[in-house]
Amino acid sequence: MEQYPKTLQKRLVGIGVYNAVLIALLVFMLLSPAAGGERMKAFVSGFDTGLFAVAQGVLILSFIKYRAALRDPEKRKAMYIEEHDERMLFIYGKMGGTAMQIVLFGLLAATIAAGYFSQTVFFTLLGALLFATGVKAGMKIYYTKKIS
Repeated sequence: MEQYPKTLQKRLVGIGVYNAVLIALLVFMLLSPAAGGERMKAFVSGFDTGLFAVAQGVLILSFIKYRAALRDPEKRKAMYIEEHDERMLFIYGKMGGTAMQIVLFGLLAATIAAGYFSQTVFFTLLGALLFATGVKAGMKIYYTKKIS
């Protein structure tokens, strides 16, 4: 528990770095044309813009949550207990844990990149990403109901 404020500070730095990378990607997206016809270019551009907006929303909410926890010991303690709950750690492990997160982020990055090269590969990777996300969500729902 004593090291937890340092952990939260590292997460805040990570959020800042990730935000800088997202902004760089947004600039790249605006300057690079997507593959395919005009409708495909519009779809890829809209997909990337929507993804950027969602990511920014998650980053802002996480930043606010971690800053509040750093300032208030009660919130920090509650967050620590929630993150170290044995049931949630078990469920996270059953869902694939960190490996599943890496696969999802990899599919996401590949989907975004493919939009600038090939329409077929873009939609194939988008389908794989949606399937993997659905599997993860289904496993979380299943194990949460089974254990609780």
